[in-house]
Amino acid sequence: MRRADDAAVAPAALGERKATYPRHLSIDDYPEFMDHCLYRQPDDWPNAADRFPISPMTGTIEMIFEAARELVPELVVVGLEGFRNFRWLDVAPPVDVTIQARFDGADRVRVSVDGYARGTVVLAQDYDAAPTPAAEPLADAEPCEVDAVALYEERWMFHGPAYRGVVGMGLVADGGMDGELETLPALGALLDAAGQLMGYWILVGLEKDRLILPTSVGRITFYGPPPEVGSRLSCTVRIREVRTEDVRADLEVVRDGKVWAHLEDWTDMRFGSDQVVMESARNPESETLADPGERPYTLVRERWSNAAFRELMARRYLGQEERDEYFALNPNAQRQWLLGRMAVKDAVRTWLWQHGYGSMFPIEIRVANDDSGRPVVSGPFSEDLRVSISHKDAMGVAMVREGDDLGIDLETVAPRKDRFAEIVATDAERALVANDPEGVALTRLWTIKEAVAKSRGTGLGGRPKDFVVEKIDGERARVGEVWVRTHREEDTIVSWTE
Repeated sequence: MRRADDAAVAPAALGERKATYPRHLSIDDYPEFMDHCLYRQPDDWPNAADRFPISPMTGTIEMIFEAARELVPELVVVGLEGFRNFRWLDVAPPVDVTIQARFDGADRVRVSVDGYARGTVVLAQDYDAAPTPAAEPLADAEPCEVDAVALYEERWMFHGPAYRGVVGMGLVADGGMDGELETLPALGALLDAAGQLMGYWILVGLEKDRLILPTSVGRITFYGPPPEVGSRLSCTVRIREVRTEDVRADLEVVRDGKVWAHLEDWTDMRFGSDQVVMESARNPESETLADPGERPYTLVRERWSNAAFRELMARRYLGQEERDEYFALNPNAQRQWLLGRMAVKDAVRTWLWQHGYGSMFPIEIRVANDDSGRPVVSGPFSEDLRVSISHKDAMGVAMVREGDDLGIDLETVAPRKDRFAEIVATDAERALVANDPEGVALTRLWTIKEAVAKSRGTGLGGRPKDFVVEKIDGERARVGEVWVRTHREEDTIVSWTE
């Protein structure tokens, strides 16, 4: 945002203009984006794409400003209107984007980063005089319990050094918070730091759905050129509205007692998330998504509300080859496949922790299938770990044992038609599950057979009657020499081989 040349140019004399700017984005071009990765992975992890380095929303805004400056160098950028971010702009692998800019001949440049973002840049011959700060003092404010160092070291924010622009945490109240910022050279770093203060308020001010990403800004007004690198500024965040799907706020950035920038209607999208998701996001090497509680198996529930959030969670757990497999599935299949992968990775990591291993990220556990379709796991361990997976609707389960084949199955309890029982069960088995209007006994019978078939590495093969349940003793059953234990888990039955 350079100041225009001293020689004033009448906007009406400029004329309409348009241009297209191709742009190549990569971590070689913008190494600072490696400090704006959504996921932490092991320090020596070779694939940068697994960290998901993206341009911050404010970095994309800076690209839009640069296009406007290039198209209309006679005027200065004094603001932005109606900015929307449609899609994460990830740069690993490198990406080529097209930036389209159209000048109206007066004071507006409409800019789009095709497929990613758009906004209208406001131009003028000079900045308006900087006003005094307008934000009202916070009512019932208290000092923040986290200082600026802890904000990053304790992983309240995911940012690396290039984007650690919050250098002071001020007061926090129901209506917002204050803080101090430092200008860093990374693309979009100063305004991103202002947004981090809002993000922290959401983390401590809301009880649920606290995982957020910025998506839009209604208006930005600048009252001066960008501060030099190393400059200190204060920032106030005033919450406008907390809604189910997002949080909206106004941000005021002040330099030397005068407003430098006013950001209106900054909006952060909320992702449906609970404490389990939050802890796994902050400490992925030591926390799991598994349901708390003592179980012989690992259970992972779907804790996200839409496909966009599911994709974010998938990237946290899956390496490149696994992501390729995931994205090749249709959306319905993706849902359950992912839950199964999450469950088995958490089951293996839990087993390793219980046997003396240290930190282990989900991505370090790799899951594939052998020729028979049985899942196999590998990773930084030497034990002969064998696993079994099952998933249904919004739930995935998995088990792990050392040196011993096993099987687990999960099925929703539901009434079954007589024809289903005729296909699945022998005459003797149907006698075991008679008088079963809710389908509990027949569902249990089916999962028992599936668990045994998985433990043998064959699957049912379309012949469920070959796996005869010879005895049922409470929550245990026997198929040949194999004993199976069953458990009612809400509206599902889980069965696993002992």
